[in-house]
Amino acid sequence: MPYKRATGASALFFVRKGGGLVITEHTSLYNAWHQRKENFGLADLIKVKAPDWHDRRTPETILPIPEQRNAIGKGRVVYLPEVIPSIPKPTMVPMAGPYFKLAKNHQQLIDAVQWASGNDLSLQVEGPETVTMELLKQETKNRLLLHLVNFNYEKAPAENLKVSLKIPAGKKSTKADAFKP
Repeated sequence: MPYKRATGASALFFVRKGGGLVITEHTSLYNAWHQRKENFGLADLIKVKAPDWHDRRTPETILPIPEQRNAIGKGRVVYLPEVIPSIPKPTMVPMAGPYFKLAKNHQQLIDAVQWASGNDLSLQVEGPETVTMELLKQETKNRLLLHLVNFNYEKAPAENLKVSLKIPAGKKSTKADAFKP
């Protein structure tokens, strides 16, 4: 299937039908050619107007807009003006290991996702902050694969993990396997 860029209209349709959406920083404020728009492409969802920006020679800073939470139709939208890196990455430096850290405001991001979902997430993993997950749906084999990785190489394996997974309607769980190196 070819890649299709989401539009404001498709995002609005998604949210009205019950979807949850978290929008951060300058999302939808620039076009595909990195040119600043007058307003957010998702302004109907964020419910704020982008501030004027006149000095095109300098990078735009964090927008002076407070966090927004909006219920639209059956869905919810959160706008967060900033994701605060634990270790700021210098311009023109590759994204690499030292910069893969939890954001300083990671709890705000988690709260935003939970609120946007109506506290109805299909998957939740509780464990150390160094554990990340990936959920993969294998249509051809009719199965879900949950991959957990502990990035704390000094204290592997992670213990006392709690996983909550909602089985899709019409499906049933027949087997769960756990593998560790």
